[in-house]
Amino acid sequence: TVVVPVYNGRNYIKNTVECILNSEYSNLELLMVDDGSVDESGSICQSYQKKDKRIRYVRTENGGIVAARNKGFQLATGEYICFCDQDDVVEPFMYREILEKMLSEAAQIGMCSTGKVTDGQKSIYEKLEDGVYKDKEVLEYLLYPLLFRGYDYPWIKNNNYLYGTIWKCIYNRRFLTEQQMEFRCFVNYEDDWLFVTETLAAADKVITIGKAGYYWRVNRDSKSHKPL
Repeated sequence: TVVVPVYNGRNYIKNTVECILNSEYSNLELLMVDDGSVDESGSICQSYQKKDKRIRYVRTENGGIVAARNKGFQLATGEYICFCDQDDVVEPFMYREILEKMLSEAAQIGMCSTGKVTDGQKSIYEKLEDGVYKDKEVLEYLLYPLLFRGYDYPWIKNNNYLYGTIWKCIYNRRFLTEQQMEFRCFVNYEDDWLFVTETLAAADKVITIGKAGYYWRVNRDSKSHKPL
């Protein structure tokens, strides 16, 4: 299941939906959670739902992205789950390559490198190596570099460089349920940082792929770019 929270996303939602539907991995559920949009986003999502049986559209009262992500998690039916923002770009290979490696390694979490798109130009945002991490390796090579980025720690030479973004991750949904994971609203938009931190702390095995499979579109009008 690919969960896409939607809120007034008419400018890019079509492009994002097309990216997901054109994925090399086609056996997916696209769950679009409309968080009370007041533009044409809802009608756009519903028109796609009529054309493709893989799409489910759910509308809720406006509660913010944390509530929308949690609603998507609750309603998801796939054995694996990931989250995509409404204005971003998913490369065709992303879901297929991560899932193939997760299945072959029996991993609970899969991650890829990510990039960003600024004024139409792509650049690398998070760079990971191809890897399989077990038990303490998950902490040493993934969680600690996330928590202590910028500090001089023993694994500084490792090339993994990551932020707490949810976009790059695919999760085994049973793992999330067993660990009673949920998105938390302690600060105004870093719920995914908390979620990624908690899931890495709980995971026994994580795989990573070095290719950039997800591109964050830098939207200067978005909540994360507005001053507090």
